[in-house]
This record gives sequence, structure tokens and C-alpha cells, in this order.
Amino acid sequence: MKKIVIKLEYKCYPMWIYDNKSVDNDLVEELINDKVIDDKLMDIQNKYDALFIDDGIEFSFKGFTSSEEKIMFQKQVNDAITYVKDKTGGKYIVEDGINYDEL
Repeated sequence: MKKIVIKLEYKCYPMWIYDNKSVDNDLVEELINDKVIDDKLMDIQNKYDALFIDDGIEFSFKGFTSSEEKIMFQKQVNDAITYVKDKTGGKYIVEDGINYDEL
């Protein structure tokens, strides 16, 4: 069974699709025209990217400004995962691959 993992890498789309032979970094075929999930995932990625300083001279992690902001971010990810599970109807294993302790 294919697996979808929502995980974060700087400036990378947050949906990772794993099968026995390859890894893809995009929406699964069933969601390719789903603007709702694409917008949710892009917002998650933009918020994650904003946790870094990247000004051409310095690249460093600055993190969330508050624990409430971090909690809201985790809720946003959980909502996206629930949406993906609902829309793909059990065809994929869907996992949260984010280590929130590192954020």
C-alpha cells in the first residue's frame, strides 16, 4: 500500500508519496485538482518556511514566536491530514512525519 507522509523540508512541498520503488513530492493523483488541500498544504509550507531566517547571508532556524502559534500550526497540519484521509478513502496510509519537538 502506498503511503503519504506530511513532512516539512525548507522550500519543499509538504506531501511525500512513498511506494515500493519511488518517492514523489507532490499531490497524489486523487487530489491533483483539489484546490482546498493544495491551499492548505501551501499555507503549512509557507508558515514553516517563515520559521527560518534566509537572507542570503544567514540561514538559521528561529522557530515559533509562542507556544500558542505552534499549537495552531499542529492543528492546521492535523486538519490537512484528516482532509487527505477523507478524500483518499483509505487508499493510502497517511502519516504525520513532523517532529514538533524540533519546531
